[in-house]
Amino acid sequence: ASLVSSLQKDETLERTKTEVEKTGITKRGLLDEVLGLFFAGYDTTATILAWFMYYASKNPDVQQKIKEELKRHNITKETLLNDLHLLDQCKYIDCVIKETLRIAPIGIGSLRTVTDNVTIDGVKICKGETVVSAFALMQRDPRYWKLDPKLFIPERFFGNDAPDANHHPLVFAPFGGGHRACAGQELARLELKLIIIRFMLFVTFVDAPGNNGGYRQKAIVAPKDVAVYIKFD
Repeated sequence: ASLVSSLQKDETLERTKTEVEKTGITKRGLLDEVLGLFFAGYDTTATILAWFMYYASKNPDVQQKIKEELKRHNITKETLLNDLHLLDQCKYIDCVIKETLRIAPIGIGSLRTVTDNVTIDGVKICKGETVVSAFALMQRDPRYWKLDPKLFIPERFFGNDAPDANHHPLVFAPFGGGHRACAGQELARLELKLIIIRFMLFVTFVDAPGNNGGYRQKAIVAPKDVAVYIKFD
């Protein structure tokens, strides 16, 4: 009886609360968050795809393996890509996306404010200071990768026994980590996979003069010189 009474009191109290008190966020605030997922991911996703086009054009064998994977799963130009189970079977494409994010992270790093004084490897870091975990440095550090981290090798992740399949979880963090990680990362991965599949069903990217790579750094890190021929299959 006491439990029922307690629940009834909780329900009565809940009905008297405002929307913000109930959920911690208004409908307008929720809408802003949803729109933020889409708009914040527009330029970033386009940049990752530009990096993919660059590395794909430099590694035609990778494109061929993607096309072969699509054939194995009977994914054609007419296939509706609305079956998540079918998409999940395209493991090699997942590795290509992961390798693109590893070798060319679009963020410079993850910023955190130190909450207590601490000394790491003899370096004193004081409370209130900001530290940056530099993605490009971690994700290309040869101490943490078995295959040459300067090379674009999606196979490093392909399969449970792949050379770098069991890398340290904190050295690959293109979307950040912890509670402050990118809220839209799964949406971004899905968008990238869908677009790359469509690319590989219709075209092949071929290396061209002026396709020199490099990068330009503003709010995000984007490729500087990308020039590819597009061959329609």
